[in-house]
Amino acid sequence: MRSPGGAAASQQMEQLQILYKARGHKLNEVQSSLDTVREESETETRILKHRLTMAQGKGGRGGWDTIRYMDAVSHLRLTDPY
Repeated sequence: MRSPGGAAASQQMEQLQILYKARGHKLNEVQSSLDTVREESETETRILKHRLTMAQGKGGRGGWDTIRYMDAVSHLRLTDPY
């Protein structure tokens, strides 16, 4: 037969284990979200650098036409994942 103090300690240990697991799951979720944001940021940075290069490299409207085209393609990529 368990003593009342032993049962309370056992229950507290079980609660701590549950909280520890929940914390681990939340940490994984936050890490995954951070990875997604980093990937999106890197993609956006590459697109912006390319746009800048195109705008600086071509005279006249050629660079801006390319940028408008990229905007259209980018919009399609964001709205239609397939």
